[in-house]
Amino acid sequence: PNQSGWQVYSGETELGPELKTLFFDQAPAGHMLEYFNGRIYVADGQYVFPSKPYAYELFDLEDYMPFDGPISLLGAVEDGLFIADGKRTYFVKDPKVRVPVLPYGAITGTMTKIDLRLFGDGGMEGTGLMWISRKGIVLGTRGGSVRNLSESVYVFEAGSFGAGLFRQSNGHNQYVALLQGSVGESDAAYRWHKITSSNLELPFEATGELTN
Repeated sequence: PNQSGWQVYSGETELGPELKTLFFDQAPAGHMLEYFNGRIYVADGQYVFPSKPYAYELFDLEDYMPFDGPISLLGAVEDGLFIADGKRTYFVKDPKVRVPVLPYGAITGTMTKIDLRLFGDGGMEGTGLMWISRKGIVLGTRGGSVRNLSESVYVFEAGSFGAGLFRQSNGHNQYVALLQGSVGESDAAYRWHKITSSNLELPFEATGELTN
């Protein structure tokens, strides 16, 4: 005959330890990634996904930071991440807290990391980021501090994407950027000389190719 009822079992179990990776997934297919504070951050479209702490292969795909447009900048300094979308640039110390630091974004691909001892009078330490925005060249440092280095000096046509690097050449510390898709000039290479001086030295070269 059919029987119904319930029973509570409080004895030993043979199920083994808890599966700590249950419901986690591999990293999403993104277009940018960065390491900060024990996590890998992956930008996929307009979302940024953090890995589990010190488990870089494990992601909770329901745990993400949404932004207002495709991510164009994702870079870490000692105490946080700079993240830019099509409208703003943010500083993120914690995956749940983002602070807007600029009312405009960044040009994709132009970010590079620099040793701050080589910048200005050498009084800063740590890692800084340089990138190009539609308002000029930006320096980002710890605490979410940002400086637009060229907006008050020179206005140039910004591209839709590009590449940036820092190098030392002929006694100069240089930030070099190549932009594509700019209005009126499809390919332009920009060299800003002597970023170790108190101000960014201009004029700069804007040509179709880099020259020595």
